[in-house]
Amino acid sequence: MLKIPYINLRKVSIILSLAMMIFSALLSYFVVKTNEPEIHALKLEIQKNKNLIRDIWGNLNRRENKIDMVILLSIINNKKSLEAMRYYLENFSELTVKSNIKKVIDYAKTESENDIEHINNLYLNQIQSQDELEKLEKENKNFSDIAFFLQFLGVLLIILIKDYFK
Repeated sequence: MLKIPYINLRKVSIILSLAMMIFSALLSYFVVKTNEPEIHALKLEIQKNKNLIRDIWGNLNRRENKIDMVILLSIINNKKSLEAMRYYLENFSELTVKSNIKKVIDYAKTESENDIEHINNLYLNQIQSQDELEKLEKENKNFSDIAFFLQFLGVLLIILIKDYFK
């Protein structure tokens, strides 16, 4: 006849509940905590992209306003308007007061297209970073929920052992 060794159910239950508690702590620490630096880096990258997009867009608007003023001042064509045109063109190395309107407009168009393309690339990068951030945050939430559930089961098992083995 096969003899089954005596198993102390109370000891097994306590060991099982402790194992669940330890496993939940390890799960929380190693999975959730290891994602935190990457989540932080993604948040910084997203914020940096937002700021850069805002700055480029602001520069684009200021440049277009200056070009608009140059075009308006070129119509007046007197000494004061030439001085004002020099002021508005001082940041544009390719343009001078003697540049014709077509060259000014073409320059503005080319620069605007370059800036808009740069903004589009930054925005695409931002969307990809946000997607990855959401994925990591969801993963952290899922593992945190699992760890909480394991802790809850461990505590419940200890309470049941206490009441069952009085």
